[in-house]
Amino acid sequence: MTATDERPALVRANRPARIPLSFAQRRMWFLHRYGESGSAYNLTFLWRLEGAVDEQALGQALRDVMTRHETLRTIFPEEAGEPAQQVLDPAVLVTPLTVRSVAAAEVEAVVQELADIEFALQDDPPFRAALLTSGPRVNHLALFVHHIACDGWSFGLLARDLSTAYRARIAGTAPDWAPLPVQYVDYTIWQQALLGTDQQPSELTTKQLRYWTETLDGAPELISLPLDRPRPSVASYRGRTTELTIPPRLHDELAELAAERGCTLFMVLHAALAAVLSAYGAGQDTVLGTAFAGRTDRALEPLVGFFVDTLVLRTDLSGDPSFADLLERVRDADLAAFTHQDVPFERVVQAVKPERSSAYHPLFQVFFAFHDGEAANELRLPGVVSASLPEPVNTAKFDLSVDFFQQSSGDDAGVRIVLEYATDLFDTATVTQLGARLLRLLSAVSVDPDVPISRLSLLTSAERRMQLQQWNGPVTDEPSLDLPMLVRQIAEQRPAAVAVSGREDHLTYRELAGTAARIADELVAAGARPDTLVAVLSHRTPWYVAAVLGVLGAGCGFMPVDASTGISRAAQMLEDGRVGLLLAATDLVDRAESVAASAGLPVRVLSPGSGLADPATLAHRPSRDELAYAVFTSGSTGRPKGVLVPHRGLANHLRAIVELYKLGEHDVLVFNAPLTFDVSVWQALTLLAVGGRVHTVDDDLARDPVALADCCADQDVTILQVVPSLLRAMLEACEEAPRLAGSMTGLRLMLAHGEELPPDLISRWHRQVPGVPLANVYGPAECSDDVSIAMLDTDVTGPSSRASIGKPLINTFVYVLDERLALVPAGVTGELYVAGAGLARGYAGRPALTAERFIPNPFGSPGQRMYRTGDLVRWNSDGELEFLGRADGQVKIRGFRIELGEIEHHLRSAPGVDQATVIVREDRPGDRRLVAYFTANDQVPVSSLRTAAEESMPNYMVPAAFVQLEEMPLTGNGKLDVRALPAPNYSGGGQEPSSPEEHQLCALFGEVLGVERVAADASFFELGGHSLMATRLLNRIRTVMGAEASVRDLFDAPTVAGLASTLAGRRHSSRPKLRRRTRQGELL
Repeated sequence: MTATDERPALVRANRPARIPLSFAQRRMWFLHRYGESGSAYNLTFLWRLEGAVDEQALGQALRDVMTRHETLRTIFPEEAGEPAQQVLDPAVLVTPLTVRSVAAAEVEAVVQELADIEFALQDDPPFRAALLTSGPRVNHLALFVHHIACDGWSFGLLARDLSTAYRARIAGTAPDWAPLPVQYVDYTIWQQALLGTDQQPSELTTKQLRYWTETLDGAPELISLPLDRPRPSVASYRGRTTELTIPPRLHDELAELAAERGCTLFMVLHAALAAVLSAYGAGQDTVLGTAFAGRTDRALEPLVGFFVDTLVLRTDLSGDPSFADLLERVRDADLAAFTHQDVPFERVVQAVKPERSSAYHPLFQVFFAFHDGEAANELRLPGVVSASLPEPVNTAKFDLSVDFFQQSSGDDAGVRIVLEYATDLFDTATVTQLGARLLRLLSAVSVDPDVPISRLSLLTSAERRMQLQQWNGPVTDEPSLDLPMLVRQIAEQRPAAVAVSGREDHLTYRELAGTAARIADELVAAGARPDTLVAVLSHRTPWYVAAVLGVLGAGCGFMPVDASTGISRAAQMLEDGRVGLLLAATDLVDRAESVAASAGLPVRVLSPGSGLADPATLAHRPSRDELAYAVFTSGSTGRPKGVLVPHRGLANHLRAIVELYKLGEHDVLVFNAPLTFDVSVWQALTLLAVGGRVHTVDDDLARDPVALADCCADQDVTILQVVPSLLRAMLEACEEAPRLAGSMTGLRLMLAHGEELPPDLISRWHRQVPGVPLANVYGPAECSDDVSIAMLDTDVTGPSSRASIGKPLINTFVYVLDERLALVPAGVTGELYVAGAGLARGYAGRPALTAERFIPNPFGSPGQRMYRTGDLVRWNSDGELEFLGRADGQVKIRGFRIELGEIEHHLRSAPGVDQATVIVREDRPGDRRLVAYFTANDQVPVSSLRTAAEESMPNYMVPAAFVQLEEMPLTGNGKLDVRALPAPNYSGGGQEPSSPEEHQLCALFGEVLGVERVAADASFFELGGHSLMATRLLNRIRTVMGAEASVRDLFDAPTVAGLASTLAGRRHSSRPKLRRRTRQGELL
């Protein structure tokens, strides 16, 4: 702290015409004037009084206290928006006391009602009192003071001076007390002399602000804690408290620990709280706020006023320190902070410049305070026995406040802990549990302070057992699943039943078994052998399903290659999978030859023959460890990752799905997933195990919400699976054309997968298609697709507003862990790890990446592995998982798993590009788009970058917009400032519309894309559109213009002018009719 000889003397000062506010008062005035704090900063001091109370003497005594302490009779008028202090003359004061008769049971409610009344600081003194009479000799006295005029220290001063004045008044005299050396106005003037102004800060202020800007550089702006509800955009300041106690023995042990380590009990409690919050998700860099008295001069000690100020305490928990080591860090940080306490908190905020929000407090959201003994707040009124009562609380200034009250004697010895929490965010149970974990940690470190923090488990043995056993998937037998044999058996029993159908053709079970057998024979003849991969290049057709079944029948694993996959990417997939045989659909043989020629290893292309073979040749019996299939996902290095799944994973997943969904021969499932998507595996194969029908649809129908809904009715579909963004488009289409909802009433299940399911879609689905269950499906390809599934009712999101992703499937084990692979408490965010029967072998040709993501399972038997998903989740109170986001640079767009690093890699490889970064923007709710930002030495045409991206990546990875910058914006510590990246401008100049149809289409393009102006020659996709947006546009065209267009039409003619030309003469035309079948597949 600055030496006293460097400070101006604190004495009575000459008062200017307009008296400024102190820095602390300015902050409080701003919150009151422009914030939504309401009564959150009203302080309540409450006593129960037993005995005769002289109401007149009490009223006079309260006026005496207001006369003595100017701050209690100060108002805050404004002039040109600038506040000033105006001290009222005692002669104009009226008694601040009101007297009411109140039933004893209603006292608390009446006190709360009075405490909730806001002060009009511009016009009225910030002080009032109420005497509540509830019996002949029973009263409650409540003093209400706005924080702008008072602080916690002042409580004891008010009690002392009120007692003195009351004794004098009942004796018929005025109180005879020594005059105060200074008043609050004097302090305000002194403070300005000490610290200077914003425009001309003092040397002391400049020095201390430099310390704070350096200390808080890069600190997290918002603490991450497990909230029970989403944070509202504006804090309501509603709150409650819950209490617990550090028992006397533990209190003594902690005090001894503090003395041994050369610190204070304050520091021990600070370190413990930081450690608990870190374990609760706050990370290794925690920032807390604390209070200090602010009475740096003895002349201020007897003065009622707002002197308390706030310090920011930043704690470094990195490197897994022991608690003793952490305590040393905390001691050094706390001492440094208190050494720089002169500069007011608001000045620190102005200097650090955090993002300001009405949703949370700047710089910190968790407050911590230590009170060294209860304040001397006893009222001593002659003939009256008084007892101080705790302040009734229904407000919260911060997300969470933790106050420790040291009590050194009597039955209440120990430390009382009061946790005040925002009810916007937390439930009582959550905060109570956090307090209990704090006590558990304090008990542990009092015994062994040298234990590393990572070993301080906050879980009880019962909680640990619940997570590892009760909440994990049921353990069952794992029988093998021989699909080719099952299909052969069904073909013998029901040969004419349709197994796979499409728009133009179908395969019965007899035809499917025979076709698969022929393909298997051809593969074996070509040298195919077990535990190797055969690539299948195809569209989504009945033949593809037969080809996959044939590959399995030959004893091989299949690797889908979608017909839309780029040549170079497909060749890379073949290389990584060490694929020697490429099986191609008849119309894709030429493309297959090009892929094979581009691969860096010999690849033989096989074209399908014709005719059926004896299904008995489908005789290979795979072992559970043999390879079943491989699917490729996005990779952060620019190279896709091939996930190798054995038969054990495939069998366990399909069996779990059959049992959970109760699938049977009467079910019809739409096969609409891209072939390279892991979901395509179960869509293509599961119903074949039970004799149901798989209905394949092409890409145009798969992404058209209207056509897909109609398909459900036309094909008697019972199971449909879509990504949430397509589900939204379907529900929007139902709102515009209610008949579509009726098309889906025949479903037994609607499955949502691939990305987070927003809660509004759940309620909308049940409202528009009542009676059809909605399931939320979660699982990565590395775990054989599905890991957990939640069956959702209309109100399943609960207060957290998050849809559960359910409980683990059979033989599946999940762990929610911190960065040290320790279990985190329920409700706390952690990374999801998965073990069990569904685990993949690893990545094709990527041993290092396999070792990085598939790691030893510390909770399993020796040799068992678990997969690090990179997904952030938490357990809810029902033992189900909730998905919260990603821990790395991976995102999901329209259900596709995308590594942003892979896109960035390709962009940086483009000629002329220097730097590149890709982010997901959601400039309109629900509209998530990839946007690429790049720097270059010269101007790089966006068209060339887009073309390069389209040639090297799948369509779903091509950014919606490319933005060239002169330089990447950086934060103060040199990191990319994502918030400073500008929103892309999707509109621009171009050709004006030339016909009424083009004007209509321009308006519809703009409506769907969120663009103000659309030129007639602008491409829908270059304006930020994607396939699901395209379906919304087509639906609007049907509704507004009465014209029919397909997704293919838009891809072929993506401009307004081009689409208008396509639509010419096609208004009110109908789409080609789907051919209706029964669930058994017979044509109608």
